[in-house]
Amino acid sequence: RPAGPAIRAPRAATRFIWSSLALGPKGPFPSNLAVHAGLFPRESPPEGDALVQFNPIYQSPIVRIARWSCDGHSRSPGEPAWSREPTFAFVLHGLFRRYLGKAEVLAAPGDAIFFPGDSEYRTSHPLDGGDHGIGIRVDPGTLEEILGRAGHGKVEPDRLLRSRALVPARAILRLRQLASALDKEQPAALDVDETALLLLGQAAGGIVVARGRSAGRAATRRAHRKAVDRVMELVQARLHERLRLEEIAREAAYSPYHLCRVFRDQTGMTIHGYLNRQRLLRALEVLETQDNLARLASRLGFVSHSHFTMAFTTTFRYCPSQWGVRSR
Repeated sequence: RPAGPAIRAPRAATRFIWSSLALGPKGPFPSNLAVHAGLFPRESPPEGDALVQFNPIYQSPIVRIARWSCDGHSRSPGEPAWSREPTFAFVLHGLFRRYLGKAEVLAAPGDAIFFPGDSEYRTSHPLDGGDHGIGIRVDPGTLEEILGRAGHGKVEPDRLLRSRALVPARAILRLRQLASALDKEQPAALDVDETALLLLGQAAGGIVVARGRSAGRAATRRAHRKAVDRVMELVQARLHERLRLEEIAREAAYSPYHLCRVFRDQTGMTIHGYLNRQRLLRALEVLETQDNLARLASRLGFVSHSHFTMAFTTTFRYCPSQWGVRSR
């Protein structure tokens, strides 16, 4: 277990702590609570050095929203964490792997994964740098309706545990806009609730579709997931490089042709499309604080400034400079 100081919360305050990516009970929330690996303590948090910082930014009778940031760096599963309430987690930065029972899923920027309520899980971090994102929770009746409509029938949450949704890039931009507005002001509750519910519908639909793609024997599905996960890790680690297919296939231990087929079957995207998606999602984040487009294009591996601008505008319907101004 990683060495580190014990982080203890007073018993009177434990009802205010959120589990990692899961939102706590209704009521007032302190804005700066850090707990190891997002543990919602049954008694008190364990020792450790992977801290998760939570910042609730919105609450209504229908929806609750929070930012999370985690500086975890362990390559192996950390201490157990407790997910108290069902939550959809939207990843904005970083890469982490979630272990829940026998189910395991890797989450990257632009992904959404589902955390069921009343369950214990662990996380690990294949790359340094931690992760952060947005957690959204709704009341149980709304959640059941969202999951049911996404699956064209009643969907049991445990079907979703091995799956991730690649949330549309424009929806991630809208989520960033919403979170930024909530940080700066109090937008109309109608707008926030409606946007959050539509985002959850897209995430739930994407997860169900991804789950539906996983056919064949269990051993084959595991091998395919492992290969796709390796590609995702490689893309995040070497986002700025001009990767070649034979190199990626070698890392995934598949032939180039087989890897192309498996990756598209599992994600609905080509490897090149996924690489560009991750570069553009990173650009969304960087442009919130920087405005040198030529340097950013080169840093993210685009051929030229004009290539980057065209790809960004086509994907998000904003040119990079417009997004930078609006997001600051």
